[in-house]
Amino acid sequence: MEVMENELLFSERDIVNKEYYENIKDVINCSICSGIIKDPVQCNKCQHCFCSHCINELRNCPYRCIFNQFIPSLICKNLLSKLIIKCSCGTELNYDSFQKHKEVCTKEKFLKLNSENELLQQESQNLKQELTQLKQELNNCKQELNKYKQKSIANNKYYISDDKQFVSCSLHEHQMECLRRYYNTWYCDKCKMNFEIEIPSYHCTLCDFDLCHNCAYEAVTKDNNSTRFSVQQDVPGLNAPFLKIPFPIYENKNNAISWEEKIGKFTDVGFDFKFLKLENNKKNMLYSPLSIKYALNMLQEGAENNTFIEINKIIGNNKPPKFTNSDNNIKLANGLFIRDAYYNLVKANYINILKDEYNAEVIKDSFTSANNVNKWVENKTLGIINNILSDEVVQNPDVGMLIINALVMDITWSITFNRSDTHGQTFYKDDGQKIEVTMMSLDGIKNPNIAYYKDNNITVLTMNLKENNNTQLEFMAIMPKENLSAYVENVSIEQINEISIKLTPASLTSDGVNVRIPKFKFDYDLKLKKDLMNLGIKDVFNRNTANFSKIVDLNRRRIYVSDSLHKTYIEFTEKGAKAAAASVIVMGGFTLALPGKVYKPIPINIIIDKPFMFIIRDKRTKDIWFTGTIYKPNLWENDKQSYLCPFFSM
Repeated sequence: MEVMENELLFSERDIVNKEYYENIKDVINCSICSGIIKDPVQCNKCQHCFCSHCINELRNCPYRCIFNQFIPSLICKNLLSKLIIKCSCGTELNYDSFQKHKEVCTKEKFLKLNSENELLQQESQNLKQELTQLKQELNNCKQELNKYKQKSIANNKYYISDDKQFVSCSLHEHQMECLRRYYNTWYCDKCKMNFEIEIPSYHCTLCDFDLCHNCAYEAVTKDNNSTRFSVQQDVPGLNAPFLKIPFPIYENKNNAISWEEKIGKFTDVGFDFKFLKLENNKKNMLYSPLSIKYALNMLQEGAENNTFIEINKIIGNNKPPKFTNSDNNIKLANGLFIRDAYYNLVKANYINILKDEYNAEVIKDSFTSANNVNKWVENKTLGIINNILSDEVVQNPDVGMLIINALVMDITWSITFNRSDTHGQTFYKDDGQKIEVTMMSLDGIKNPNIAYYKDNNITVLTMNLKENNNTQLEFMAIMPKENLSAYVENVSIEQINEISIKLTPASLTSDGVNVRIPKFKFDYDLKLKKDLMNLGIKDVFNRNTANFSKIVDLNRRRIYVSDSLHKTYIEFTEKGAKAAAASVIVMGGFTLALPGKVYKPIPINIIIDKPFMFIIRDKRTKDIWFTGTIYKPNLWENDKQSYLCPFFSM
């Protein structure tokens, strides 16, 4: 096994003259790696001693001395030379002779291999015992489930009325021990989410459905306190229909926390629009929920206890999909930058999780400037996101790690706009003011790549971007009749999904669809740290409360999130949509979306001429790549010359 350059070959328990060591350990312990100094050097200003390897990687004195030099420490060498160390073979040697002895000591190598073998055998035995226990628990749970099934089937009755089919069914509530037993393996047959500990789940003994508390609550039907429920719809992939279930009422005795309150405590939904509501300032706004999810999920992999819970309340249990880049027009990348002086502090298991589950690039960097990080982000976003970090951030010796996500899309529309049809048109701002904006146009479209929905409250337009390697993104504009900020305040993912169901493809209209939508281009910096704290993620930003023990041992460093950044850009034109985002989590604490008869066509007009909210999402998975608001599009006065003059091009 290779020995690291700065790794000592003995520990404190191998020292023979311990009283001597106790008297000098404050002098001979390195302030950077906290271990016994190897090849000691000292700062000529503060006189502190360090390992030469540690100070070469850090480059600066951790005590922030300026105009300093590092010289060999003769005093420290002299103190070390008097240490007496005992080898496992029984030989006692001084510090200077010990390393050469270890290179030729065969007994030491044998003992080390033997120790590793014993550990592996013990681990194997523990795993076998754990497997036997799990098999027994699974068998007990199957017996318990069969008992409930047999009990409830005897009470089931069926009858059919003229208008609906009704059935009676008993409802099984799993006990706490049952929930804990199946926590990692059971999931809701409706929403596919894993069951939560301490929150009851439900099993329908008639249709064999397992439902989480949320889905059971949504399925409540009040029918004169009857236990009847009606067959609603077939659920894909399941043999039985989904059944509306009577929901038990929990009394809140002695001010006990109700299950509904517990759900609010342990889970949170609507992450995609949280920041839209927090920064709802009637200005153009943009961020990428998907990028932030990736960054927070990678951070959560290293968290434990309340730090994990706070993040989990915001992003939930579902990890974003593992994305594989195969086209330059749409890219997603994850990165982990580690200061080379602190690389050995970061646990290998955490690094491997980010590599295996997030395709993260792990990069050792000197952190002498932000140039390498900024170039990485710029490369991953096709040159769009520049200079996301300043030199001041990475040069801070307390900063040792950066967790980064970057994504970009530059895709043309499935149906492109004609520049000759773009002109100036009135746009009505939220305050009633009229401005002339650069308005793009399509007329008489009968193509399934464009769809719409209109009612008394909102006008919705969706346009497909060209498919790239099985990724189909769509743009959705939602223009409320009243002011946009009030709509944003109450928008939810459930509402967006309902709108999706109501959309009518332009191909199904008899006269086609006329589209009017303005151009826009802007960038936006989300106040990510402030927003996360407002959402309840607070422990991660406090050095005293943050628990990232899956990244670094707490007894070595108390690391925390010193800052979090999110930068975005979007350009919406006749050709297509170009957007990019980057999220950076800065880790500190490393120092002490049939013709009929002839008549005059009456096409449907979809005109986006008031402030609107927009979404760019994966049409299949519904993952939201970007979302934002437009209160002020491109002014026609600024763009008019490029459309009127033939010498101007795209």
